[in-house]
Amino acid sequence: MCEELNLAAVPSVSTKGLLVWTWVFEYAGVVIICHVISVYKLDSDWSCTDLRRRHQLILSLVAMAFQSNVISSQPQVTVTEYTVSNGVSEWSSNVCDCCEDCGICLCATFIPCILACKVAQDNGDSCCVPFLPGAMIALRTSIRSRYRINGSVCDDWVVMACLPLCGLCQMAREQKMRG
Repeated sequence: MCEELNLAAVPSVSTKGLLVWTWVFEYAGVVIICHVISVYKLDSDWSCTDLRRRHQLILSLVAMAFQSNVISSQPQVTVTEYTVSNGVSEWSSNVCDCCEDCGICLCATFIPCILACKVAQDNGDSCCVPFLPGAMIALRTSIRSRYRINGSVCDDWVVMACLPLCGLCQMAREQKMRG
């Protein structure tokens, strides 16, 4: 914003109505000197106060010309609501809900090695992974991490050591549900 440092009205020597107005401004550390020369009839009804008001209007226009950030509208308030969560979820089905998906249940019952290969491949692993010792625990941990499911490696070990086919069915159902 321009700040007026000095304002002086100096009429010229001429009696023909010539007036010289000088303003000194400071804008962004730069001093600006503005001279306005006006010609008026001295016999008019204009008083010195009227002339000063008119030149102050010119002063305002000059100051506005040097402003770089003219506000043309009021700022608007925008309220955005965010919900922060840790993104942790639960398994979509329990370990013992094997019969929830009959196709997966029958495959796990009669050809569990094929279902284990499919679960491993759907997780981005090799089809040979399920045949390695302890790999089904690692596969369950990997699926749990990928889908951000609550649990621990100990939980994964208990499920895969005690209920391996039920754990395999649960992993297959989770992958099918989450795509």
